[in-house]
Amino acid sequence: MQRSTFLKLRVSPDEADRFNARAAALGVSVSQMIRDTTLHGAVYVTVDRAQAGYEFRRLGAMLKHLYPARDIRWTAEDRKKWWALIHELRERADTLEATASGGKDRAAGRVHAG
Repeated sequence: MQRSTFLKLRVSPDEADRFNARAAALGVSVSQMIRDTTLHGAVYVTVDRAQAGYEFRRLGAMLKHLYPARDIRWTAEDRKKWWALIHELRERADTLEATASGGKDRAAGRVHAG
């Protein structure tokens, strides 16, 4: 989609610095950050597939430690679903890491810009 219309936004120098710093931290332009935050509530960013795989693996490792091993309220079905989630995270991590090729492949995701 061609973007040809400009909007003017008046901000203080401090606010401009904060916009620039936040956009740089997210790896996007200030325009993209404002547009995505306003229209979608989150900023669309890309990360290397290897990094995304690492994050999936890290999330799975953190969740694994929250497993309520002695909680009798969990049914066998609940436990199966829990481990299926952990297994799915590991599979996705493996897939992302396997398809990474020198940082050229990108995985996309949304992050909260707040």
